Amino acid sequence: AGAILTSSQIRCLPLIRPVRVLLGDGATGLASLTFTLELIFFGMVLMYILNEARVIRNKGVVYLKNFWNQLEFINLLLFLIVMILRALSLGYIGAVYDSFADDTTYLDLDWVMYFAKVVENFNAFNAVLTFLKLFKFVRENRRMSQLVDTVQLAASDMTSILVIILVIASGYGIAFHIAFGHAVREYRDFAESLFTLFLATLGDFDLDELRSYNQVLGAFLFVTFIVVMFFVVISMFLAIVDSAYESVRETLLESASEAESIDPLTRDVLRVVTAPSVVGDKIYRLFVGNPEAAGPSEEEVARRKALEAKKAAEEAALAAQTPEAQERAAALKREHDFKGLYDEAMGKIEKLQEVQDKLQRTLNLISDNITVAEKEEEEGG
Repeated sequence: AGAILTSSQIRCLPLIRPVRVLLGDGATGLASLTFTLELIFFGMVLMYILNEARVIRNKGVVYLKNFWNQLEFINLLLFLIVMILRALSLGYIGAVYDSFADDTTYLDLDWVMYFAKVVENFNAFNAVLTFLKLFKFVRENRRMSQLVDTVQLAASDMTSILVIILVIASGYGIAFHIAFGHAVREYRDFAESLFTLFLATLGDFDLDELRSYNQVLGAFLFVTFIVVMFFVVISMFLAIVDSAYESVRETLLESASEAESIDPLTRDVLRVVTAPSVVGDKIYRLFVGNPEAAGPSEEEVARRKALEAKKAAEEAALAAQTPEAQERAAALKREHDFKGLYDEAMGKIEKLQEVQDKLQRTLNLISDNITVAEKEEEEGG
């Protein structure tokens, strides 16, 4: 005896919308904007592909030895496949566009729908790769690179633990499938058993269903899996990550204690943040004017030239003297410079004192006026 179970699947995808934009056949403004941005994005991807192809041609196989280059290569390759599939789909839809209005014409859209789903899946996976590439650039900043440094430091130990996890999960997955696969839907095959056990480590499990079928074996397999996997293996995994992160933190603190120049990433971010104020200042100077842009006056130029000539003469005279005389002259010059700075500071202090006296006289005058006004008010009352 046998049976046939029929099934159907409905997929809704915007296949005609881009063609309507290209043909100008009733496309909405949002659809036109979306398709335009898509074309701009694909153009940027093509530029990146050409740039990476040039780099690969120069470096050869060495290019693929770097992890970030491998990630870049996979990312751009998937984008290239997406663009090709997208072009094929749009080309076919454009060729049969007029046939959509004819109810008597059969259009084979199965492969077009399949390509569209492949494009969506590739784009979803590529979204993760694209954002992972951000860590390639933030590594210039020590604090932002902690995640990548931690993973790199713990990679070898984490690989060993992952192999152990795979072995244990495979063993228990087969055991659960053999014991409960014919009775419990969640363990109907090996893949579903692994997925169900993964959910069990996160706290999503149904122990009562296992015990209702086999009270002893169900409880034994489940409890031993949780103890071995969650309390032992996962704890080892987290300990390895924690140890690697502590090492990265110590290295970061040691490097932060040393005098270092600002990293390129921070410098670029600061440049972007301060760009509005810089542009505003330039606009202000453009319309209001910059007093300093006119340059110094003729008197100022003459005074600077005289000072430069005097300094050059003093240096020439100092060079012609003996070392002892040069040392005495240098000491006198330092004393003279210090005296000049002292006199300049005292002059500024005197000016501040004058300003303070003027302010005090103004305050006294205001106080006297207030007193007179109060007396007049009292006499008038």
